[in-house]
Amino acid sequence: MLKELPVLGRDSDAVARVALASIPQGKYLELHQRLFAEPGRATKEKGLRIAASLGLDTAKLQKDMQEPAIEGAITANKALADDLGVEGVPFYMVGDRAVPEDGDGLYDALVARVADVRKSGCRIKC
Repeated sequence: MLKELPVLGRDSDAVARVALASIPQGKYLELHQRLFAEPGRATKEKGLRIAASLGLDTAKLQKDMQEPAIEGAITANKALADDLGVEGVPFYMVGDRAVPEDGDGLYDALVARVADVRKSGCRIKC
């Protein structure tokens, strides 16, 4: 599961809102993948352009971006990040355990953590 955690200013917040508003239209993962794949800063304009290219209703997206549920999700994600001691993004967790971002070793670290959680379970409900 991905969590939007806009920590890089106004553009980061706006593009997080675009992403969250895309969920009801069923293109969240595709939008996310394209945002990360395209070079350059992620902005609201870039998010809306990508959304349009994916066939999303951008007028609905812009309306939905203002919904209280979007603000609530961002607020909840920031509170969760604070509770977990997140110091930057991206931040990875498997089950209830953080995975230290390790550049080239990230994939292996994720695979090992998944295997550990499958074997030992979570320390808390996850």
